[in-house]
Amino acid sequence: MHYQNQTTNPTVVGLILSPDRLYYTGTPEFVAPVPHLYGYGIMNQESLATLDENNTPNILEVKGGQTNVRKEAPDILGDRYVAYYNQHTLPDVSAALDRVGQIQNLSLLFSFIFILLAILAMYTTIKRLIETQTKDIATLKALGYSNAKLGWHYTSFGLAVGGIGALVGWGIAPIMSNFVLGTQKQMFALDNWHIAYTASSVGVTLLVLAICMLAAFFASRKAIKGLPVKYFRGNLVKNSKHIFLEKKHPILECVTLW
Repeated sequence: MHYQNQTTNPTVVGLILSPDRLYYTGTPEFVAPVPHLYGYGIMNQESLATLDENNTPNILEVKGGQTNVRKEAPDILGDRYVAYYNQHTLPDVSAALDRVGQIQNLSLLFSFIFILLAILAMYTTIKRLIETQTKDIATLKALGYSNAKLGWHYTSFGLAVGGIGALVGWGIAPIMSNFVLGTQKQMFALDNWHIAYTASSVGVTLLVLAICMLAAFFASRKAIKGLPVKYFRGNLVKNSKHIFLEKKHPILECVTLW
């Protein structure tokens, strides 16, 4: 080991993972850890004397409340006080905490985008379904079915589709989470890597279900409030129209009708 123009050959008696060196880069010149060039270690007084003639310790362990240490350390240490670090200011630790926050923000961003897609897909699908079932709705209303029953019928489509999507999402989530963890293992020194879901995951799932149901309800609300005679006249809901691809491709037309 080379230190201040001196060379020594210390004996390694054990390996450690220090909680304050999660993101140790070794030098400010690197934006990411380079373990094959830089590392950290703890030496006893005898080994330190081979490198430092004054044998002055460079680490002082202090036990006490965070607020008290931050407040009283400058007065106690005087001129020897250099800086104070905590989990949010020490780069080796704050980088890990910031990365967790960044991944959480990205997950919420993608969830928001998929929620918008769910609203659009559910609303347009129910709208198109209503347009192709106007005669059925008129018949059911003439037989005495209430608006509430018909509204729940189409709202349940949103619950079914949203529920299936939520189950599929929960099934895929561990695979995606493990992939994200795998991309971070080369950056941080942690002994144990495991997935930890928060309450926000359940909140997002319930929000998706509620939005799918509301989208289906609002898409069918106008249609289920009309009188049966208006349905039979065909002037309450616009007739569905086929797009260009549906006219030219029978396969797409069959899928759309299904």
